[in-house]
Amino acid sequence: MKIIQILSLIVENPMGIREIARKLGIPKSSVEKILKELEIEGWTIQNPSSKQFRVGNGLIDFSCKVVSSITMRELTKETISRIARETGETVYLTIKTGDCLTYIDRVDSISVLQHKIDIGVRAPLHAGSSGKVILANMGTPAVQKTIERTGLAKVGDNTITDKETLYKELELIRKRGWASSFGEKVSNVHSFSAPIFSTEGVSGSVTVAIPDLRFNSDSIPQLTNMLMERCQLISSVLISKRDKLGIADY
Repeated sequence: MKIIQILSLIVENPMGIREIARKLGIPKSSVEKILKELEIEGWTIQNPSSKQFRVGNGLIDFSCKVVSSITMRELTKETISRIARETGETVYLTIKTGDCLTYIDRVDSISVLQHKIDIGVRAPLHAGSSGKVILANMGTPAVQKTIERTGLAKVGDNTITDKETLYKELELIRKRGWASSFGEKVSNVHSFSAPIFSTEGVSGSVTVAIPDLRFNSDSIPQLTNMLMERCQLISSVLISKRDKLGIADY
């Protein structure tokens, strides 16, 4: 609560520790500790001359990501619902958030046996088709830096943990336009994903998750072609809407 109160004050006017403490009626030591923690995260910046704090780019970026995810959910809901109806399987919408992806929407399968990952869950980009298709479209330098920062931890039984193997997989994904996985994140689940692009490049993905008991490899060409077509449509609408609204990508 104190963090929100402090940010609410400095978002309007830069203030020093003493003034913030006086306005909120809390000890200066508490205000200083909170501001320093926020500064580490990039949410506040202190002017070295005036010693006043203002909102930092970290908070601005976070706010824009929230707006971005809400916009994407609104623009894609009808499309991912249609994919779920046509396939009968669970469909996920994810966005790239830093070095991870975040699940921001899900349309459940009509079957009793279904795959579920909660909305809001974050996951590494190298594990599973939803993240790999994002990685594949980031460009080699960005991929290398991401892997250097995050590593290639084992998430599921079949997670790719070898760098060279992953690079070969990403090259294949770039060529064909879609990604697949089996047991890389969740056991006994096949997933197929296509990328979503915005004005700044790849920003997310749409994924169909299929339990192994219902999987039919003959359906792969039709499923992946449909996924790519729908994601291309989402991308064009997303770019058009953001251009009109003036929403930046983060």
